[in-house]
Amino acid sequence: MKLDYNRIKAINKVVSSLPESVEAELNRHFAEEISLKIDPINKCIKDSFVRDLISTKTEFDFIKIDSCEGVPFDVYLTLISHWKLKREKGNYLVYNELLNTVSGWWIYSKHPELNNELSFHALAYYVLGFPILFSDFTVGFDGKDWDEIFLLQSLLPLVLPSFKELKGWLKIVSQEQINDGAISSVAESVYKYVLELDSVSEIETQIQEITNDKDILPFLTAILKGVQTHLSKPPEYYWDLLQQQLTPLNDWAILAAVGNIYLEVNQNEEFFSILNSQLNSGKIGFDVYLQLCNWNNYYNETVFEEIAKREPAPSASNHLRTLMGYLYNCNVNYDTAWIVPVIKATFQLDQDGLNNQLDTLLTKIAQTKGEFALEILEERLRELGGKGVLENTVISICHSSPEIFQKRFISWLNSNDVKLHSAAGRVTLIHSLGHRVFYIPSYIFNKLSLSDRLYVAYKCAGYVHGKEPLEEIFVSLIKAVEQMNSAFVFAIERLMNEYVVYNYRGILGRIRKETENSELSLFAKEIFDGILQYFNSYFHDIKEIKVEKELFPQTELKKLKRFYQGKQFEDAKKNTRKGFFQSFFKNVMLNSNSWAIRRPGQTKHQVTELGTISETMEFPSGQILDPFQQEYFRRVYQTIRKDEINID
Repeated sequence: MKLDYNRIKAINKVVSSLPESVEAELNRHFAEEISLKIDPINKCIKDSFVRDLISTKTEFDFIKIDSCEGVPFDVYLTLISHWKLKREKGNYLVYNELLNTVSGWWIYSKHPELNNELSFHALAYYVLGFPILFSDFTVGFDGKDWDEIFLLQSLLPLVLPSFKELKGWLKIVSQEQINDGAISSVAESVYKYVLELDSVSEIETQIQEITNDKDILPFLTAILKGVQTHLSKPPEYYWDLLQQQLTPLNDWAILAAVGNIYLEVNQNEEFFSILNSQLNSGKIGFDVYLQLCNWNNYYNETVFEEIAKREPAPSASNHLRTLMGYLYNCNVNYDTAWIVPVIKATFQLDQDGLNNQLDTLLTKIAQTKGEFALEILEERLRELGGKGVLENTVISICHSSPEIFQKRFISWLNSNDVKLHSAAGRVTLIHSLGHRVFYIPSYIFNKLSLSDRLYVAYKCAGYVHGKEPLEEIFVSLIKAVEQMNSAFVFAIERLMNEYVVYNYRGILGRIRKETENSELSLFAKEIFDGILQYFNSYFHDIKEIKVEKELFPQTELKKLKRFYQGKQFEDAKKNTRKGFFQSFFKNVMLNSNSWAIRRPGQTKHQVTELGTISETMEFPSGQILDPFQQEYFRRVYQTIRKDEINID
C-alpha cells in the first residue's frame, strides 16, 4: 500500500490528544459491534456519527474526501486502535503480541478485507505513541512470513531505527528470502527510510563495509540512492569510493547501485564506458556485464559484438539463461544485421533444459517478425530435426500467419533434408494447431512441379502419422492439380490405396463427400473415383469369403471351465481389502483382450481394448493387420530421393 508518512504522523498526533468529551462519545459508540459500510473505491468507512464528531470537535480539518460521506480508512482505523489500546492498557513489548491482540478485535473478524490496514495502523499508533527500540519491538521475527515482513518494512520510515538496528533486521529477511523477487519491496522501504533521516553520515561511513556483507548487499542500490538524494554528489564520487571493493561476489550489486546513480543524472554513456572497461580489464565476468547491460537497456552493436566473440556452449546453462533474458528484453529489431548471428547461434543449441526459454523467446520474436522467426526455427530444425520443434512458436505463427506457416511446412517436405522431414512430421502431432491448418491452399502447390508434388506426397506418407493431417494434405494436394498426367495419377492412386487410405479407412468418407462437389476438377475427380472403385472392390472381395463354421469345445469341458472361473471369482472377492474405497462398488472380473470388429456397412475395423471404445479416433488398420509391410512402405517413402522422380 502507498503510504503518506506525514499524514500518518499527523493523524496519530491528533488522535493521541483527543478532548475528553470526544473520547467519551467514541467510547459509547465503539462499545458495541457496529455494522460498517465499506467504500473500497474511495477508501473510506461510512460512519456518519464518527464523521460528524471528528469534523466538528477535532483538528481533522486537513482531511477532506468530497466523494465519500464517510471517514477515511487511516483515520477510522487509527481511532479504533487508539480506543482499544488505551482501554486495554496493554504493554506490548514485541510486535507479534500486538498483532495477536488486534486479531481479537471485532472489526478484525467482521471485516477481513481491512485486516492488513488495521494491523498496520495499530502498529503505527503504538510505535509512534510509545518510544521503543525497533530491535526490541521485532524480537521473535524470523523472516519467513511475508505478511509480517510487509507490515514491519512499512514501519521503517516511521520508527527510523538506527542503521545498526536496520541492518540486523535486514539480515534476517535476506537470509530467508534472498531468492524471492518480493524482496525488492523491502528495498523500496529501505530507500524511504533513508529519505526520512535527518543525516546520512552514519550510513556514508559504512558504504564500503556494506559491499562485503552478503546479507545487506541486496539493498545496496536502495541505500546508495537514498544517500545520493541527501548529498547530491556526482556519480563519480560513488564509483571512486567503491570500484576498489569489486570482487566476484559483489560486482553485480556494486555496479547496479552505481549505475542507478549514473542513470538518475542521465549519464548513460559514461556508465556504459565503465562497464566495457571493467569487462576488457577482466575485473567483471561476461555474464555480469550482460546482466547489467540488460538492466540498463544497453542493446547496441557493441554488446552484440561482445556476445558474438563468445560462442555459447550447450553446457553453460547459466550463461545461456542470461543470454536469452537479454535477447528477450532486447527492444530493437531482431533482424538487424548485428543481431542475426547471435540469434541463430543461440537457437542451434541442443539443451533440453532450456527449450522452454527458447520457445518463449522465439514466440516473442514471431509476434512481430513471423517470417524471421520461421527462418530461425528452420535453421534449428536443420540441426536438431524433430526434437528441435518449439511448439509454442509454431502455434503462435500458425494462428497469426497460417499461410506463411503452410508455405514453410511444404518447403520442409519438399527439401532433401531428412531432419526437416522429421520436423515436419513432428509438427503435425501438435494437437493445438488443429487439422485445418494442414489443408494447403492450391496456389502453394501450384508453384511446385508435378514431380515435386509427388515427392511431397511420399514424404508426407513417410513422416506424418496422424489421420487428420494426412487427410487434409492429400485431399488439398489432389484438388490443387488440374493438369492431366497419367504417371502422376498412377503414383498418387497407388500411394493412397496401398498406404494412406489402406491405413485410415475413414478418409473414404471425406473422398465421397469431395466427389459430390460440382467444382471439383476432372483430374481430382478421376483420382477420387479410382480410389473409391478400388476399395469398393476390396470390400466386395472380403465379403465373398466363405466363413467356416466354428468348432465348438465339448460341453463337459465348458462346464468345467465355468466352474473354475467361478471359484476364481469368489476367491478374488474374499481377498478384497476391507474398507477399501472400491469395496463400495460391485467387483467384476473381465478377461480383457484387444478385439477388432467391422459392423455391416462399415469400411474399417475398429481395434480397441475392451471397455475403452472411442469414436473420436481411428487406429491405422494396416499397421495392425500387416505391420511389417506398412513399416516397409514407410521406410521406402522416407528414403525416396528427388532424382528418382521424373514425371513432368
